[in-house]
Amino acid sequence: MTRIYANPGLTRRMTFSAAAMVAVGLYGLWELWSAAEAGAGAGSTGYLFGVAFVGGAIYGFRQIATEARDLVATLDLDPAGGTAVATLWRPLGLQRLETPLARFSNWRFHVRIGARNARTFFLYADHSGYPRPLQFDLRHGVTVTDGLRAIAGEAVAEFERAVRPRPAPAPGPPPAAP
Repeated sequence: MTRIYANPGLTRRMTFSAAAMVAVGLYGLWELWSAAEAGAGAGSTGYLFGVAFVGGAIYGFRQIATEARDLVATLDLDPAGGTAVATLWRPLGLQRLETPLARFSNWRFHVRIGARNARTFFLYADHSGYPRPLQFDLRHGVTVTDGLRAIAGEAVAEFERAVRPRPAPAPGPPPAAP
C-alpha cells in the first residue's frame, strides 16, 4: 500500500476536541450534582452552570461529529491490486473503507467560504458504499501526491489553479506629474 493522501494531525485534533467536550460535560454534571446536594437555600447558580456546561458539551460534541464525519484522514492505494483504503475519524475509533479504486468516483474541487472570507479547499469524491461525499481537506501541510493526481487529475488541477500565485501586474507608465 502506498499512502497517496494524509491529513496530518486530523485524528489527534478531533480526539482532543471530543475529550475536551466530555470533560466539559462531566464538569456540568458535577455542578448539577453539587447544586442538588446543597439544598434549596443554596440558590440556582449551580443549576445554571450545570445546564450551561452540559448543554455546551452536547452542542460541541455534535458539531465535532457532524463537521468531521466525512473527512478522510488517510488514503492508501495498492496500484497492483487496484484497491484503496480510506480512513475516516470516528469518536470511538477509525472507520476504514477498503474497496476497489473504481468505487471512488466523481472527484471534484470545492471551496468552503468561512468567517472573514477565509477559504478552505477540499476535494470531494463519491463512494458507492458511503452515503455522503468523502472530503479530502487540502490545508497547509497537506501534500498533493502524484498518486492522488493520477486518480483525481481534473480536481487536483483545479485546486492548483486556485492556489497558484497570481502574477504581479505589469508596471505601467509612471503617473503624470502635476
